[in-house]
Amino acid sequence: MYDETQIITILMTDATSVADGELIERRDVSNERYRLNQPAGNGLYYFDQGRLIVVAGDVSEETLLDLSDSLPEASSSNFPIKE
Repeated sequence: MYDETQIITILMTDATSVADGELIERRDVSNERYRLNQPAGNGLYYFDQGRLIVVAGDVSEETLLDLSDSLPEASSSNFPIKE
């Protein structure tokens, strides 16, 4: 799915908002994801258990969506690694 030429960043913070973003239309509306407006690459963010999760990189938006859907809950002691 990924190779050494691709860079992906996963960030979890207690921040409560992001300056700018738009809802990404998806079939599963229970997992709302928002598109980050940034000058290069793709990025998205979502909220989980009161935490802001940001996933960004030089990969397609679909890849970021798949990755974000596979992440464990924010309260997991191993976040972002799924056991």
